Amino acid sequence: MWRIFVESLVGLILLFAASIYGYEYLIYGKTDPDLVDANLRVEAFRDIMNHVSTNESDEQAIELMELFAKKTHRLLEQYPQDKLPEAISEYFKENQDTHFLLNDDSHLWLKFDNNPNYFELSDDPDSELIKAIEFGNQVVWLFFLASFVAFSFVLIWFLSRRLRVLEKTAMEFASGNFTARASERHWVRLGKLNRTFNRMATKIADLMISNKALTNAVAHELRTPIFRIQWQSEILLEQIKDPEAKKQLTSIIEDTEDMEKLVDELLYYARVERPDAAINLETVNLVEWLKENHAKWEHHIGQKFLLQTYQTELPTQIDGFLLCRALVNLVGNAKRYAKDAIVVKVVPDSDHIAIEVHDDGIGIDPEHWSMLFEPFYRVDKARDRASGGYGLGLAIVKHIMLRHGGDVEVSHSELGGACFSLILPIRKEP
Repeated sequence: MWRIFVESLVGLILLFAASIYGYEYLIYGKTDPDLVDANLRVEAFRDIMNHVSTNESDEQAIELMELFAKKTHRLLEQYPQDKLPEAISEYFKENQDTHFLLNDDSHLWLKFDNNPNYFELSDDPDSELIKAIEFGNQVVWLFFLASFVAFSFVLIWFLSRRLRVLEKTAMEFASGNFTARASERHWVRLGKLNRTFNRMATKIADLMISNKALTNAVAHELRTPIFRIQWQSEILLEQIKDPEAKKQLTSIIEDTEDMEKLVDELLYYARVERPDAAINLETVNLVEWLKENHAKWEHHIGQKFLLQTYQTELPTQIDGFLLCRALVNLVGNAKRYAKDAIVVKVVPDSDHIAIEVHDDGIGIDPEHWSMLFEPFYRVDKARDRASGGYGLGLAIVKHIMLRHGGDVEVSHSELGGACFSLILPIRKEP
């Protein structure tokens, strides 16, 4: 989001610069009215001083110019023609009919008709008034630009505040809460974007709910025919004497058992995927809870694994049944792909507790990590149905951790294989 804000600010500054350039080109593109006005003033001043010099005396004209220079905080200098700066001398030689010059430095050069010297009026650099005027001219655009930038920041903050509300709703919706909707109150809505987002969310939610309802209905309806196939196959298995037929019936029974397990997994996944799924949190000492269930899990999985805990007290809130299911799923996966060792570690920090499951198997390439917890996603032939599983185990683990307000991550293990981490927030019962 910050990129949008930076781009908006840069765009506003460029628009401001383009506006200033357009103004300068429109007003000063062909003629500079300020310069024309200044030249007319200079010419009038020169004519007045020349009139005084001609009708009264040079001394009177010079005295008046000195008085003018003093009151306007300027300096008056006289130059004979041979002492003029080269650029000024060249100008008057090329423009013999012109008796005054206002150069780029705002220095005024004058020549009277009956006086051979040239007079220079320039700003007094030591004058406090001149310094204040120059400072004002230098900082006026800076203040204008600073005000524009401040306005841009306020505008961007105003828009970002509303965008954050919409972003929060979008993240909540993406996390599985299909009832999340953006507020359409006038002080938080962003044009018609909030209403459009809500319409889109409603359509997606209806589609997802319909799809889940269909999947659940199909899974429920499959249980009865699967049970009938199993029951009839077992009856036939007892009645048939032909070894080849018995072998085929045994294969059918095994397939129906796989289908039954898949249906159970689908139904369980549908339950934990719901954002309003029940979760019974209780405050436990996680270290003691792991130690108490260690032997039971080894017996259930049929695999020994090492449990490493470096602390004795790690209080947090968990649903024991759900977290047990998540941990058994991970250790069961590690059993399929480990060569010799499986290690479960508890690694706490200031805000979270990580239960890490390490194995020394073939590992998983990082390119698959982002999709690994999607339902039915399989990495390669080394991790497919041939080695067990239906592609739902890790998806179930993901949603169990989301119910706990945590997450699950995958990384490389120090044992050489994969490392799956159950991330739990440290929470104490109020």
